[in-house]
Amino acid sequence: MALTEQEKREFAERFKAELAEKYPTATPEPPPLPPPDPEAEREAELQKLKLAVQDEFYRANNFTRHVDSKGQERWFSPEEYEERRKRRRKKKETNNAPNRPVSMRRIAVIAVGLVAAVIVGWMMRP
Repeated sequence: MALTEQEKREFAERFKAELAEKYPTATPEPPPLPPPDPEAEREAELQKLKLAVQDEFYRANNFTRHVDSKGQERWFSPEEYEERRKRRRKKKETNNAPNRPVSMRRIAVIAVGLVAAVIVGWMMRP
């Protein structure tokens, strides 16, 4: 015999009550969000406007935008940006210098190693 709609509702309510007893730590529904604060909305709008005007000013004056690895945004004037590029280019050149003079110390270490290898090889021959 099939259950009636009334019996289905009664059993569903009973099962819900049993589950609520068994698991009392179930979290209730979160409270509704408070209405938006008009002052906070105004501040957010002012901040957006400030960023837009700042961006427009910097671009009009040929500033260059740079975002570093930490996500911080900086604007450089053309002179500052050129100085920065020169410093970075110079740093790169010194790190990748293929014609770096070989130091005397390095030559001495290599020579001693070769002499030691020759002596050991000469002593090990049969």
